[in-house]
Amino acid sequence: MEVLKIFAWPLAAIVISVTGLLLFKLQLAALLARTKSFGKEGWLGIDVPSKSQANVEVPSEPQALALPSDSFLITNLQTSITKDLKTRQIVEGPAREAYLIRLAAEAQLGMVFEILYSLVYGSQLAVLQMLNTGPQSTANVHLFYAKATEVYPSLYQTYTFAEWLGWLQNVGHFVIREGDMVSIAAEGREFLKFVVGRGYSLFKNS
Repeated sequence: MEVLKIFAWPLAAIVISVTGLLLFKLQLAALLARTKSFGKEGWLGIDVPSKSQANVEVPSEPQALALPSDSFLITNLQTSITKDLKTRQIVEGPAREAYLIRLAAEAQLGMVFEILYSLVYGSQLAVLQMLNTGPQSTANVHLFYAKATEVYPSLYQTYTFAEWLGWLQNVGHFVIREGDMVSIAAEGREFLKFVVGRGYSLFKNS
């Protein structure tokens, strides 16, 4: 398997992402219950067949963080970002706008990947790692599903292979199916980089 490179996020992006996750644990949990899909156009609302990976409703746009305008945490973040901009000598103009848009994009992607990591099964993570080495036949991919049904029969009792693989393809957009072959998508590789970069485990009991 190729070595996965770790994301190198700017300090301000890390502050935004980590602080956001700590502050809005309840909001994130609610969003986890509503998430249907993340694709090239952002968060999408599609039907997901699996019980434990489904029941999701995603807003057309990311929701604003519900903090009071005088929150000291928001003030501290604003100060931190302003200092970071000055340190990088990004004071005004197009460069400042591009940098802030980049921070917002990284923070949003981080949030979405947090959600997807909470939902993805260990067997699906294992398949992604295999696919990261090269395309595989559907039969080879099915071996991972079959093994998971033996180890976790109650979890997979009503969860078919089509639904299991469909989640990877239609919700995470992690894989691409062409005929009898399955390959990892760019989104899947970025997701694996995220998992490794955050220090999360590539092995889950599911």
